[in-house]
This record gives sequence, structure tokens and C-alpha cells, in this order.
Amino acid sequence: MTLTGLCHNYPGLLTARWFLGVAEAGLYPGVNYYLGCWYKGSEIGARAAIFFSAAALAGSFGGLLAAAIAQMDGVGGKSGWAWIFILEGLATVFIGIFCWWMVFDWLDTGLCSLARPTPRLCRGPPSTTTRR
Repeated sequence: MTLTGLCHNYPGLLTARWFLGVAEAGLYPGVNYYLGCWYKGSEIGARAAIFFSAAALAGSFGGLLAAAIAQMDGVGGKSGWAWIFILEGLATVFIGIFCWWMVFDWLDTGLCSLARPTPRLCRGPPSTTTRR
């Protein structure tokens, strides 16, 4: 997303957005798979609803943030729309780097291996969406 702000023409913008779409294509199926690794089948629906509702809510607040960033029009020789892509993209990159260490792969490498196992976190086989 950050590189979209560095585009100077329409074909460059389309190319950057195409690569962004390719990179983001697996996000929602991946989230459902990841939730299936941690929760029982009867619990996944509520967790997925919370995640996707949070994504919609973040999108609505993103418009307010974009309106504020658009006021930077002309700073550094960039248009306001370019600053929106650059700043929101950099925030995403930094959060992604931080989350690399915060998100666990499986229960045996996550909280259950760091602390005393609790029945809520370490119980039973994974849901039917996993291949474990």
C-alpha cells in the first residue's frame, strides 16, 4: 500500500494495486483457517464475526484518518492522496512486524507452552477446518 503513494501515472497505480490485491488475496481465507486452528467448530462463527466486524469498523474510522492526512496536500511535493497511501501503508508495515512475534502458530508453541495449561486454551482436537 505504501508503494501506491509513490506512483506517478495511472498504469503505475493499477500495477501497484494489482500487486496489493495479489498479496491480500489470502487474508480472509487465512483468518478463517487460523481461527479454526484455535477454536472448536461451534465457536468459530462468533470469533469470525468479531474479526470481520472489527475490519468494517476500522474501515469506517479509516475515512476520518484519511480526511486528516489529506490536509498534508503539497507537503514534500506529494499530493494528499499519496500521503494517505504512504502513511497508512507504513503503519501497516510496522504493525505487521510487531505482530510477527505476537501471533502464535499452534497451541503447543503458544500460550500453553509458556504458562500453565488452562482448559479454555488447551482442550480437545482442533476444529474440522484444520488438517492437523
